[in-house]
Amino acid sequence: MIAPPSIHPNGKIYAWDVDAHIEDTPLAEAPLWLLKLLRSETPDFRTPKPPSFWETLLRNGAQEGERNQRTIELSGLLLRTSLAPEIAREFVLLWNKSKNRPPLLESEIVKAFENVLKLEMRRRNHGR
Repeated sequence: MIAPPSIHPNGKIYAWDVDAHIEDTPLAEAPLWLLKLLRSETPDFRTPKPPSFWETLLRNGAQEGERNQRTIELSGLLLRTSLAPEIAREFVLLWNKSKNRPPLLESEIVKAFENVLKLEMRRRNHGR
């Protein structure tokens, strides 16, 4: 976060500009690098992955830095197969516990799964 008392790379401390009102200050354009990063991290369930991807994921699990993303992808795959959500959730929990290094907390897995389930239910209800 960049706000007081954060320190700028030049060593100076950020401070609030008391002479400007937030409603009079336009938002800066997001830098291109940030937009690219956000786009690359957004799960896209419409882009199919080859079976070898899923086989490797199921056998090897996910490492730190990719566990949340892989949990979301696996949840989406299982829910798209019309598997009962309760069964899909158990598969994802078991996969996390037995394959991920280190495993995520169960509460994190459940939260990610439920978010994907909400998206999937919305997709089903809107016929997409």
